Amino acid sequence: MNKKVILMMHQKAKLSMLVIGAFVSTLSAASNFSYTEVSGYTGKYSLEVDPQLEPYVADTGKNHHISVSHQVTDNLAFRLSGEYKDGTKYRLDRADLTETRIEVTSEFPLAVNSKVDVVPFAGMAQIDQELCLNDECSSAEDEGAVYGGLVRTWFPSGVFSNYFDYFEFNVRYSDYQIPGVESTTRFGLGGWFNDNHRVEVRAEDSEQGYTYVGGYSYTW
Repeated sequence: MNKKVILMMHQKAKLSMLVIGAFVSTLSAASNFSYTEVSGYTGKYSLEVDPQLEPYVADTGKNHHISVSHQVTDNLAFRLSGEYKDGTKYRLDRADLTETRIEVTSEFPLAVNSKVDVVPFAGMAQIDQELCLNDECSSAEDEGAVYGGLVRTWFPSGVFSNYFDYFEFNVRYSDYQIPGVESTTRFGLGGWFNDNHRVEVRAEDSEQGYTYVGGYSYTW
């Protein structure tokens, strides 16, 4: 990517974080959830494939995601996350495509009320792709700003109270300033027990396809 374009993206990301940080710094409500956590998820992704190419293109693959975050103050946390996708995409030529995505973001959690958190975030993302065809590989690397927001809410576990203390529902929207990378919307449903442990299923949607994963988070 052109160095001037990369510099502009860096400046845009920094400006976004400064604006959000200045806004959140005027707020004092502590968040309902802790944002110090370690989590891991695994599952599958499904690509949007042109119907004419369906006989030749495999539309599913494996997806793995890990994340580490630390909440510094009531309204500020930092997160490092990584995602890995792999799978044989082209059945005829056995072309293997893998993608690695790393994000570093600042998060600004804010409690709207006693059950709902709103979390704006902004940072940088790097995406590496490698395509191997007949043992010959080529790779591409790109980076740019990422920003968006997360909404989290908790509700009683009801008839599942013997297994979970409460449930969580969340929605996360991410927009990437990287050519060819579409914005994503992610939905999550998790069950909490002992205030530190969460099991969760997630579904993520973009114009490029869908991702379905399940995983575990330890929060303190």
